[in-house]
Amino acid sequence: MKRVLQVVANHACQPEDIQASEAAPTADNDLLDAYSRAIIRAAEKVSPSVVNIDVRQRPRGRRTTHPRLRQEVRSNGSGFIFTPDGFILTNSHVVHHAPAIEVMLAVDERGAAVMGPE
Repeated sequence: MKRVLQVVANHACQPEDIQASEAAPTADNDLLDAYSRAIIRAAEKVSPSVVNIDVRQRPRGRRTTHPRLRQEVRSNGSGFIFTPDGFILTNSHVVHHAPAIEVMLAVDERGAAVMGPE
């Protein structure tokens, strides 16, 4: 391993490579810019299918008449629309035992129903 590192270090210090190494940052910047543009395009294409899931439910196992202890528990998660008719895929723990959920898209908000655990 030391030999490989030494060869790389010695090679980087050769005078004939100085011009090539000065041109490398421009090539690196161009490559990074192209990568950034590709990521932005991909995010723009998939972001309409990404959803935020808001869940409200009563705490389980508590039976009390005290108003403060009967408050709803709120949680949220995310998922994505994966069929043309609007089925959303998310982790089971996000909606497990939820009596009602709301799904927020980038453009509007809608009520939703849990269809199954898988």
